[in-house]
Amino acid sequence: YNSSICLIVFFLSRNGLNCFFKFLAWIYTGSASMFSEAIHSLSDTCNQGLLALGISKSIQTPDPSHPYGFSNMRYISSLISGVGIFMMGAGLSWYHGIMGLLHPQPMESLLWAYCILAGSLVSEGATLLVAINELRRSAQAKGTSFYKYGM
Repeated sequence: YNSSICLIVFFLSRNGLNCFFKFLAWIYTGSASMFSEAIHSLSDTCNQGLLALGISKSIQTPDPSHPYGFSNMRYISSLISGVGIFMMGAGLSWYHGIMGLLHPQPMESLLWAYCILAGSLVSEGATLLVAINELRRSAQAKGTSFYKYGM
């Protein structure tokens, strides 16, 4: 669980930075697409926070008021996280996109938006590499292939 918490904290901080810079780019450019990207990153950040909370609660030992323990918290937090991503990410992005089409605003320089998106692509790619390496390590620990472990 400690390695899972460390990875989630890494992803949480990375998503938080992406969110911050995407909101700055949206404020500067006024681009509806940048707002959608910022909401997506905010959704990812909240997702990682919920998952970290669920994992940390799930390793707590049972107590008199919770005799069966907290092991199901990781599943509950995953469910809430998935529904939250859909509602927050998709719902707000759709709303803002439709409003942007109905009431278009002039945009400033898109150079900032492109730079932020390029930086986000690099950080998302780094996250993908970290996740793939963690899966490979887990597959080796279980003595199976990467493909079989993933399936």
